[in-house]
Amino acid sequence: MDAISTRSDAGIAIEQEEKDFGLDLVGVNLSEVNLRKAKLSGAELVKANLSGANLLKANLSGANLLKANLAGANLWEANLSGANLWEANLAGANSWEANLSEAHLSGADLSEAGLVKANLSGANLSGAELPGADLSEANLSGARLSGANLSGANLSGAELPGAELWGAELPKAELWAADLSGANLQKANLSGAHFWEANLSGARFWEANLSKANLSKANLSGARFWEANLSGANLNACNIASARFSPRTVITQEQLDQTLA
Repeated sequence: MDAISTRSDAGIAIEQEEKDFGLDLVGVNLSEVNLRKAKLSGAELVKANLSGANLLKANLSGANLLKANLAGANLWEANLSGANLWEANLAGANSWEANLSEAHLSGADLSEAGLVKANLSGANLSGAELPGADLSEANLSGARLSGANLSGANLSGAELPGAELWGAELPKAELWAADLSGANLQKANLSGAHFWEANLSGARFWEANLSKANLSKANLSGARFWEANLSGANLNACNIASARFSPRTVITQEQLDQTLA
């Protein structure tokens, strides 16, 4: 660790850019360290403490960060593609425009995390905690979010075509203008969520809870609502062409009369 040159009350500062560390950093304490543009691809960082670290534009592609602590870390434009972040703590981390494509984030804590315009395509976020996270304009195409907690999360303008959201928690989430075409939302909790002008064409809402959701001007063409709960949902001017409902779908004729179908 010769590259570490100074220490202060604010933490450790590493003065040189484009740093390249050895790969075995299991359990290492790098809290508050400046790792800007560090080369850590493929590094072993199991249970490492990187809380509050500056990892701006760092390369952590393929790194093993299982159960690592990255709470409050700066991961802006960092490359974490294919990284293992299983049960990692990223609460409050700033991951704006970060590359997390194909990353493994099952059971990770991303509560209140900033993931604006982040690339999470193909990422596994099953069972992850994302309450209050900002995922606006993020790319989550093909991501797996089954059982994830996205309560109150901001997904406005996000790309989620073909995403797996089976049993996910999204009460009061912001999804206006989001693309969820072909997404699987079976048994998801979407109560009070906002889908204004969202693309939900071909999405599956089997047994989903959409009570009091705002679907105004949303594209619901070809969506399936078998046994879904749409009580109190706002369907004003939404497109339900070719959408499918079952006898046990909770919806009123008055709601259907508000649609464009």
